[in-house]
Amino acid sequence: MINQNWWFSTLLRKQFKYCPPLDKEIKCDVLIVGGGFSGMSAAAEFLLKGFKVVLIDRNIVGGSSSGRSAGFLTPDSELELHQLVRRYGPDTAERIGEDRRQAGAFLARE
Repeated sequence: MINQNWWFSTLLRKQFKYCPPLDKEIKCDVLIVGGGFSGMSAAAEFLLKGFKVVLIDRNIVGGSSSGRSAGFLTPDSELELHQLVRRYGPDTAERIGEDRRQAGAFLARE
């Protein structure tokens, strides 16, 4: 069964071909099982370091939980800024905000 993902079927600028199930041996330095944000981020980092990476997923890469919740990728916190400041102090509140902004930029890079 192949999941249909609204993001993939309606918003992609570039169409990707269907990749059939793995039916042969592939040699790699790193095998990543699971194509959500964590798996894709790990794969990208290993590729940047020159490793040969194979990423496998049972359906569409980025099409399960990560794909369905992508609308929630914001630099916002569950706590409002004044709550972060009161609970952790202004310096830590600023670091929390900066970490979230950097995470968003990391995920948005090509």
